[in-house]
Amino acid sequence: GNTSSLIMQINAIPEFNEQDELETVLLVAHDITERKTQEIELQTTNTKINDSINYAEDIQKSIIPDTSLINSYFDEAFILFKPRDIVSGDFPWLKKSDDYLYLAVVDCTGHGVPGAMISFVGYFLLNNIIDSYKKLNAGEVLNKLDQAVTETFKQNDENSKLKDGMDLALCRIDLKTGKTYYAGAHRPLYMVNKIGDIEEIKGDKFPIGGGKAYTNKSNFTNHTFSPSKGESLYIFSD
Repeated sequence: GNTSSLIMQINAIPEFNEQDELETVLLVAHDITERKTQEIELQTTNTKINDSINYAEDIQKSIIPDTSLINSYFDEAFILFKPRDIVSGDFPWLKKSDDYLYLAVVDCTGHGVPGAMISFVGYFLLNNIIDSYKKLNAGEVLNKLDQAVTETFKQNDENSKLKDGMDLALCRIDLKTGKTYYAGAHRPLYMVNKIGDIEEIKGDKFPIGGGKAYTNKSNFTNHTFSPSKGESLYIFSD
């Protein structure tokens, strides 16, 4: 018949006589084959999951912009991206269309893998909106994104269980004039002047998507301003 090897754990227990001389050694053997098999299976599963998540990180990093890309439009600009988990529900986004540059910081519900999956949805929906509509201001982009997320996750359906969505700050910048349009879903924009004074422009108090709890939301507010020389603009996730 088939023979399978056993994994044994041997414990040696010394026994001494009254003169403290070693008299016998008791060997106790335990069959730990099953335990060891489970450990190996768990290690294999963990390795597969980690490899999978690490590769997902490579995919996510390949599509999101970095500082070198934004520096091709502005000399003094940076993107700071430090995910808490390996993959992230937060992501920066950038797209140029004609003479306009669209910039956003997006914070999707959830962390880790679920958040990252929603981030891919947000990334491609934003790209599609800019490709499809050329004249939208920042508030109108968020209105389209809210509509697209709601439709993608079927959140108008009474049976929908997905309450996911995203908070974000989005700017549309006229590269010729510097005129800037900003809209926010739960996220503000900070303007810092040359002497360090901070002005906060608040976003609207509702998210993109989010399910039936937010069906009564209104249109997103579009803020328009022209930053003066030496002013800095900051958008960020929470």
